[in-house]
Amino acid sequence: MKYLRKEVEYRSWHITLAIAVLFVAIVLGIVQKISGDNAVDSTAEIRMPELTEATCQNTGGEWESCGSACRGEEAQDPDVICAEVCVDHCYCRSDGECPAGHHCEEYIEETGICALDF
Repeated sequence: MKYLRKEVEYRSWHITLAIAVLFVAIVLGIVQKISGDNAVDSTAEIRMPELTEATCQNTGGEWESCGSACRGEEAQDPDVICAEVCVDHCYCRSDGECPAGHHCEEYIEETGICALDF
């Protein structure tokens, strides 16, 4: 008879544990959903404007898909070693030739590049 009683107690404890785990999982799921919804909203506010060939040319800039990595003062300093890698640039003469969220800077001979506003 003792054996049956222990088995009932064991099952009772097992069921209680299963219910507790299920409850915690439901609560964590709800919290994750709420925080996930907030995270989507916050990243939408931080999203940076894209600089692409189309956005560059639509505002009057000139697109270069393989420009120099060195610009501005770096390009004019003979002591600076510049890596020869291709860098996308939208060349501009003024801020008006840059897409929204960008401005014209790092001029070399009156031609600059569009850079993100901060």
